Amino acid sequence: METRPTTLQWGRIFSAIFGGYFTSLFLLFCAVGGYGRLLSFLGRGPFSAAEVDAFTARNSAWAASLTLLITAFVASAWAVLAVAPSAAQRHGVMIGLGIGVLSLLIEYFFGGLDLFDLLITALAAGVGWIGALLGRRISGYRGG
Repeated sequence: METRPTTLQWGRIFSAIFGGYFTSLFLLFCAVGGYGRLLSFLGRGPFSAAEVDAFTARNSAWAASLTLLITAFVASAWAVLAVAPSAAQRHGVMIGLGIGVLSLLIEYFFGGLDLFDLLITALAAGVGWIGALLGRRISGYRGG
């Protein structure tokens, strides 16, 4: 029996990469804005920019990494819903790696890179693979 390589669905890959990355930024901005709103709700009056800046400086590294990994997982699980089973993990790794590389490029232009950023990119590729694996199992793919 002859096997032929499965084609990649580049539209789903690129939409998952950009959608996942910008969703992680949106979630991060919502967390910072939500913290400011929480401060004003707790009776401290209008929140000060200094308190929000201190919160952002204290939590931005791990929060940005966490939202990036979560959205890489969800984006790769979504992208493999209509992908052939033989290409699901390949799509997931490419999506996770693409989100990580996009994050590295933006980090390079706005702040500089370190070893932690490279670790997050490698973790994003692994999380993308796991998201594709689990997304493939629950998808019930019936295509050809």
